[in-house]
Amino acid sequence: MNFLEAIEDPDHPEHDFLLEWIGGSFDPRQFDPKIVNNAFARAFGTGPGQ
Repeated sequence: MNFLEAIEDPDHPEHDFLLEWIGGSFDPRQFDPKIVNNAFARAFGTGPGQ
């Protein structure tokens, strides 16, 4: 199963489940891995120099 395909296709059998699991909405264009990685580094003390 491909998460993005399921989220984008309302007729996909996993669409409703994944939409609820992700919190109601998901726009992959709004996802920034740098922001997530920085948040993980701050939260868990990982990354360069740690």
